Amino acid sequence: MAALDVQDFLEGWKLVVKHLENVEDADLILQQVVFGFWRIWKCRNDLVFKGVTTEPRVAVELWHRHVEEFRTASDTSEWGTGALGSDRWDRVRGGRRVGSGEGGVRHGDGIVVGERREEVGLLLWQKPLFGTLKLNCDAAWKKATGEGGVGWVLRDFAGLPLLARGMGGERFGDAIMAEAEAIRRGLESVVGSEVWAGSTCLVVESDSKGLINMLNKETTVDVKLEVYIQDIWRMTCVFPVVRFCFTPRQCNRDAHSIAAYVVKHGGRFGWDELGPEFLFNILAEDANVMVRL
Repeated sequence: MAALDVQDFLEGWKLVVKHLENVEDADLILQQVVFGFWRIWKCRNDLVFKGVTTEPRVAVELWHRHVEEFRTASDTSEWGTGALGSDRWDRVRGGRRVGSGEGGVRHGDGIVVGERREEVGLLLWQKPLFGTLKLNCDAAWKKATGEGGVGWVLRDFAGLPLLARGMGGERFGDAIMAEAEAIRRGLESVVGSEVWAGSTCLVVESDSKGLINMLNKETTVDVKLEVYIQDIWRMTCVFPVVRFCFTPRQCNRDAHSIAAYVVKHGGRFGWDELGPEFLFNILAEDANVMVRL
């Protein structure tokens, strides 16, 4: 509030609200301001009463997550993109678009919500919301030989792995075909298991932005990928809600590590819960667990 040249918080808050009166998406900006203040207060209390110092990057990540969780819980059909790069969602009901976002598609009786995730400098894997599962998929491909492998990891809201799988020794025409196969195989693996029962939403993440845009119908589907994408869309009917999201490579290390492993060793691999050492440490770091192998 010092920047506003006021001593009283309420007076400063009124100035902020007045300043944003004619600003587009003012409500969204105010949401972020409120949660930002709350996060600062929490960090201050942790330091004063517990002697715990919160790293700035952690505080900002929590700030962003709380805004996202609030908007999800509010069940509002349209959110704009605010100062923190929060996601704009499309919700499609009965085949009719509601709101002004992009990328939402509906298949069968289930709602498939497309999300365009903007990179905001927080290169950390983010846990999904309660009741949501997150499937990270990636591929490794050798241009010289066409050989490739795919890997995927399914985790719950606590960041705990429910399954991790990979297939090597595959052949692909190019890298994006391998990326599409990773998502297709990952969804097949989830559908064929019972671990997703009771979940209200599945988030599918890939670091192939072009592929995610096609899956969200933001760009025209490449002819060579039609078979892959049709299979992927067909499998989304099993889940109440599916979101296809782009994620930076740094946030997709687990799936990439599996893909690189299966390319090197060939064959099919599957792990439940802990997994091998090379994967365990990445999963532990993503889940903010201090244990390492």
